[in-house]
Amino acid sequence: IVRNPWSRFFSHFNYLLKWKIKYENRNAEESWDQNMERQGFEAKRLFDAHKTDEKIIQVLVNVHISQYDYLTDLNGEFLPHFCAQIENLDKDFKTFCSYVGLSQDINLKHSNKNSGNSKSYQEFYNNKSRLMIENYEKKIVEMFEYTF
Repeated sequence: IVRNPWSRFFSHFNYLLKWKIKYENRNAEESWDQNMERQGFEAKRLFDAHKTDEKIIQVLVNVHISQYDYLTDLNGEFLPHFCAQIENLDKDFKTFCSYVGLSQDINLKHSNKNSGNSKSYQEFYNNKSRLMIENYEKKIVEMFEYTF
């Protein structure tokens, strides 16, 4: 399953923000920043108020594997026979069920929906950060005809 790259990075940012708030609200001997540092995870820099949008995106790019890399082997050969898009998941799941001979009457339940940030991903990016994601996920953008 692939996802609109801009939406994917925005979702990851929101997940980390939610996790940071939850982590900081518990009684712990170790702060969220200390925990991130101990794990060698750069995402703690995301929440530095002095960072620009481009630096936030660069940190996210540094910790993400391109979706294209998940779908190809070491020679760049596309592996799946069928690849669903999260934006068309119900329709694509029915196509998949038909492809493998399962009933198309199966319905998927959305169980991990982000309820925290009502902002759309388009509001999160400026032109430079939008292009950073477009370039990083260029093959996915082209292959699945994603637009910002």
